[in-house]
Amino acid sequence: NWRFDDADGMFATDHVRQRDAVINGARWTIEPQGNAVTFDGVNDYVRVDKGNVNITDEMDFTLEFWFNSAQTDSATLFSNGTGTGLSSDSIFSWNIAKDDAGMIHVYHNGLDFIATNNDYFDGEWHHFALVLNRQANLTSYIDGNLENSVQALPYREFGGSGLYLGSRGYYTG
Repeated sequence: NWRFDDADGMFATDHVRQRDAVINGARWTIEPQGNAVTFDGVNDYVRVDKGNVNITDEMDFTLEFWFNSAQTDSATLFSNGTGTGLSSDSIFSWNIAKDDAGMIHVYHNGLDFIATNNDYFDGEWHHFALVLNRQANLTSYIDGNLENSVQALPYREFGGSGLYLGSRGYYTG
């Protein structure tokens, strides 16, 4: 649970498990409604050393975050690996990215779930939620509204050595 209420320094405090996030290059933005980090779209990211939190292929989970961007080209929003299905991290890695048209894709184990039907990269804040219910569907929501849903069966584990915001990070060793 990273609230980004630090508003200064190179770390965002984890208020639940004491796994503080390392902020690399991004700068703090302080607004009356709250704090955030701003990425330059080139080499900024936030990394969390994940530790021992692993989600097996029998567990449900929800992944959610806020984003605000007017970027027009492709970009990674969140990753814990490549998600391509071609590397050793494919069974447990997920990569959430936007394409050039502004659609958000969820890549996992070689699968490509198109999570949104519209371009939400309009310079406004939006809330993204990805809900995996193992007995039903993988479902995406934007601002609390259902966007898309697919059968959950082919989606596997969630793990890896780190979580990244603003970058596609993965282990190569």
